[in-house]
Amino acid sequence: RPHSSQSDEHSWHLAPPRQRSPQSIFGFILALGNTIEMMEASKGGGVFVQSLTIALAMSLSADLMGDIWTVDISGDGDFTTIQEAVDAASDGDEIVVMPGTYHGEGESVVNMLGKALWLHSASGAEVTVIQGDGVRRGVMCDTDETPETIIDGFTFSGGDSQIGAAIRCRFASPTITNCIMTGNRASWIGGAIHVYESDAIITNCLMSGNDADMGGGIYCQKWSYPIISGCTIANHHVQNTGGGIRTNQSWPFISDSHFCDNDPHHISGNWTDE
Repeated sequence: RPHSSQSDEHSWHLAPPRQRSPQSIFGFILALGNTIEMMEASKGGGVFVQSLTIALAMSLSADLMGDIWTVDISGDGDFTTIQEAVDAASDGDEIVVMPGTYHGEGESVVNMLGKALWLHSASGAEVTVIQGDGVRRGVMCDTDETPETIIDGFTFSGGDSQIGAAIRCRFASPTITNCIMTGNRASWIGGAIHVYESDAIITNCLMSGNDADMGGGIYCQKWSYPIISGCTIANHHVQNTGGGIRTNQSWPFISDSHFCDNDPHHISGNWTDE
């Protein structure tokens, strides 16, 4: 249903081979497609989406058998920082990040550089932290990233930026899943996530206790149609509007998500749900 108003543990252990199997790629794409299919079903597009997903999985399973890179702050991996791994990786590669707290330089701890990568933690968000140290955001996507850019299983904390303190998606539509975002601060919009002309897929994420002037959890701006599914958005108290989510010329699709203790509103602006 369309709306235009204001309304009031994932852990995973992996011992990766040096190359990802076609079966794992096929399965991941099918799972992602099934999520989209459920959201499209109410609009009569479910059968088409399912067929397209299967075709895409069969095509990409042969093409995306990239290298696997490991990041370990202890020095036992290929790299000690996530950005070094992203710099070295190519489309279709997998970056596995071992437990630890990861820092960075410049405006963001990590810039995905438009690459189709599966960037994920080895042991879950609870033990794998992207830390902004109160001076930079966590991850930047601003180079036409697509859903094949996957950010999976991290805690984002200490992010600080004017826009999008944990993750910013500008002209980019990555997949963000199994993440925790807490204790991030945007001086303007998007305490956790900011999307701008973006169809990002945001699933199974917890956003809690982030700060912004507008959109403490998520700020959706200018023709953004993100999919927000299976998320919890709670404990945001912003200075202006949209404690949980603020939308501006955008229509996020929200399903199976929980909102609690967001002030002054859970959602401010337009949105669509099932």
